[in-house]
Amino acid sequence: MFVAFEGIDGSGKTTVSRMVNDSLKKRGLKVWLTKEPTDDLVIPETLSADRTFYSGVEVFFLFTADRIRHADQIRKRLKSGSIVISDRFTLSSFAYQGSVIAERLGGLGRAVEWMTSVSAPVSLQPDLTILLDVDPEFAMRRIADSGRKNTGFEEVSYLERVRNAYLQIDFPGKISVDGSGTPESVTGECLSIIGKMLRP
Repeated sequence: MFVAFEGIDGSGKTTVSRMVNDSLKKRGLKVWLTKEPTDDLVIPETLSADRTFYSGVEVFFLFTADRIRHADQIRKRLKSGSIVISDRFTLSSFAYQGSVIAERLGGLGRAVEWMTSVSAPVSLQPDLTILLDVDPEFAMRRIADSGRKNTGFEEVSYLERVRNAYLQIDFPGKISVDGSGTPESVTGECLSIIGKMLRP
């Protein structure tokens, strides 16, 4: 089983994915926790903070190349019998870069069609994508409270566009969960969803 956690920066997906991973392992299940971008990819801050069509396309291609390699690693883990949990996967690119390039390509729907075509070599989709949905202003407060370094993607107006894209995109296996609760409550809801899929 392959589960991807998605959401805007500050949605809590990194914390929740780790807690889900720990909980499943305590149950004796074989789990591999991973993330995107992988450690092999470094996006310059000047590029990630640039909201132009050209930078959006460039970042999308960089993420896609990284994802092709990542997908091969995920397949190996799945074949070995592991449950794979990924902090971000394809839907992140569709929401983040899609919201930047959509206008030039005739709307978000057209942008997603193009990105889906370019992503064909990935040829892997999560069985379940859990979207942790939070208000961008709430997310920014959470980021500020954590003291985390700004990566260039955190900006309220941009995160609003990204959140709207996340909600609008019809992605297979996507389930939205309110991410504004405590890590424990959100993790519990996610574990309940995953548990239902794991039952024979």
